[in-house]
Amino acid sequence: MIELATKVSRAECATLHAASITPTHIHLLVSFKEPNCTCPWHGAADVNPSADVNSPTPTKRHHPKTCPTWQKAHTLATRYKRVAGGRLSRQTDQPGRKWFSRGEDISPIHNRQHFEHHLHTYLPRHQHEGGTVRVFDPSTR
Repeated sequence: MIELATKVSRAECATLHAASITPTHIHLLVSFKEPNCTCPWHGAADVNPSADVNSPTPTKRHHPKTCPTWQKAHTLATRYKRVAGGRLSRQTDQPGRKWFSRGEDISPIHNRQHFEHHLHTYLPRHQHEGGTVRVFDPSTR
């Protein structure tokens, strides 16, 4: 799965920084240069709705499907699932089997500290779930 994620990332001009693969789910820490977010929240928005704690009246906020950054992230997630699902179907001789859910959790990394947390804390926790964690980011070695 990690090898496939690396190939898809390269093909989509994205950088795979780290991956965590467990028997039940996959986490990929990916970045891409373009397109830029056009949402009014830019640096503070989550792709998945969550409460805005800084607002006097908390509301749900999210990137709309028209946001070019959301579209790129969604395209990457879809391509990862299609490529990996095709490979799993061939290897297990189960053509047409659905391997991955329709949805995905596309959450942005807000800053370097958040990025480092995912690399050194969040993703490595998945080893305790029988997972494989690989970090590719040379600045963290």
